[in-house]
Amino acid sequence: MFGKNSATKPAHPGAPPAAGNDKPSETSAPESARAHSIIAGDAAITGDLISEGDITIEGKVDGNIKCHCLTLSGAPEINGSADAETVIVAGAFNGDIRAKKVVLAKNARMRGDIFKETLEIHPGAEFEGKAGRIEGAPVKPNGSEKGSSPASGKLSTDPAPSRRTAA
Repeated sequence: MFGKNSATKPAHPGAPPAAGNDKPSETSAPESARAHSIIAGDAAITGDLISEGDITIEGKVDGNIKCHCLTLSGAPEINGSADAETVIVAGAFNGDIRAKKVVLAKNARMRGDIFKETLEIHPGAEFEGKAGRIEGAPVKPNGSEKGSSPASGKLSTDPAPSRRTAA
């Protein structure tokens, strides 16, 4: 139960196995070694979340989020901004998103602007806001890369209505 092998088992169903503590962490960890944090459905957090790894949110967050991949699942509620390589919205998101890829799942309720390279809207998703195209990677969670901020990248707005509901 508490043996050495338990470190390789996922802490949450669907979560990647925990990384071993025998190696120092690297700033740009490969995808297989990236940490995965989960905010459970019964959790409510006020404040910013910053991670070099991936974050799955099933609960409520009032604050800004910076990570590699952000996934909203269950019945999450986010009030703040998100900055990540990939953002998957399946729940309520109130704020702006900056990412290379944004996916609005069928149960997404997005209220805010999206700055992205690619946007995928599934049938049934709600989107109220503007979509702008960025060229260049979003800011790394530690903000150390110069010129990688979407704000410093090229931005053009899509000729989209202010409210979209995919059918």
